[in-house]
Amino acid sequence: MVEGDSDKAYLQMVARCRYKGSLEAHGIVIISVGGNGNIEKPLVVFRSFGIKVYPVWDNDKPNAQACSTNRKLLRLCGSEEEDWPEGIHDTHAIFSPKLEAIIEDDVRQAGIDWTALRDEVCNQIGGELKSHAVVSEIVKRAHEQRCQFPFASQIIERVMTLTGIPVQLTASGSTPADPAASTEEHTQ
Repeated sequence: MVEGDSDKAYLQMVARCRYKGSLEAHGIVIISVGGNGNIEKPLVVFRSFGIKVYPVWDNDKPNAQACSTNRKLLRLCGSEEEDWPEGIHDTHAIFSPKLEAIIEDDVRQAGIDWTALRDEVCNQIGGELKSHAVVSEIVKRAHEQRCQFPFASQIIERVMTLTGIPVQLTASGSTPADPAASTEEHTQ
């Protein structure tokens, strides 16, 4: 369960690029709930039905409301409460400060010119960095240049382990079999 559409695109495309089979083929669905303030209710409902849920949210709004939300979500995840959590944990993950910074950091660490890649994709697709199509295409192109997206990969592997699915990596340079699939799920 993620906050927004760009978070969903990021995890879906990293999974397609790095792991054999889509998450959906393994029964894992990424649900976008429209903000971290909207995670609590679906999290409680799904868990009440015995559905395993791994919430992922941003830590990008330094205010009292965000602190309260973070503490509430951590409590629901069975973790120690704190104002500004971050990182990947057994029951949840937090982008700090936000997804866009994580993507940029991963791309730069792979030796790829972040600004050039971002600008090229945004100009070609005609969108901004928060759009599903732009994030998917950035991940795809960066992976083609050997970016491994360690943060997303760790999240995906945690979720696969949580659900009992064996982690199977693709060859290092492989890309999605169907490039059109990167935008296909946006409509679901």
